[in-house]
Amino acid sequence: TKEREIEDIQALVGDAGGEAMIAGFSSGGCVTLETTAVTPGITKVFVYEVPFIVDDSREPLEDYKGHTTKLVEEGKLDELIEYFITVVAGIPAGFVGGIKQDQVMWARMRAIAPTIPHDAAFMSEFMKGKPLPAGYWDKVKVPVLVGDGGASPAWLRNAAEALGTALPHASRETFEGQTHSFDPNVLAPVLIEFFSASNGAKPKKSSRRK
Repeated sequence: TKEREIEDIQALVGDAGGEAMIAGFSSGGCVTLETTAVTPGITKVFVYEVPFIVDDSREPLEDYKGHTTKLVEEGKLDELIEYFITVVAGIPAGFVGGIKQDQVMWARMRAIAPTIPHDAAFMSEFMKGKPLPAGYWDKVKVPVLVGDGGASPAWLRNAAEALGTALPHASRETFEGQTHSFDPNVLAPVLIEFFSASNGAKPKKSSRRK
């Protein structure tokens, strides 16, 4: 459940001494923000390309949580993986056959496939092609740096812009040339700068870094 996922992060914050700064990537960014909203010990947050679908720039998912839960309950893990790859992640269906040929990779994906509904529990309501609900993120009171990749598709950039606008204390950073599969060496200096600064979020504007 969502509550257990949040409790897991809160336990880590507790182990860190009761105060922590957190980075969340992809759907993990949504988990991070939901946790931050109810966890006083989190002081700064970085999120990268939280895959909200906020407009018509890509096909929406009408029932991400319900559909994936049903496939897990029916034991249709191969179908679930294909759905996630093609419909959720947007990878062309022609690539599925090649991915399946790597039996080790496919076995690993099958092993974690039952956790996809956990992801959907956080993401499903924000992937329907609608604007982010007004006021939903108001409880996230700490500085948040919202990042995206300059080479990523428009829908991810639109999601980052929408999230940057919705959060009370957000700043934006677009990493030139990066995609959802980013180079950590490109992101690391910016995260270090952001987390090390004694002040709050940077000015609310987009910037680009190579």
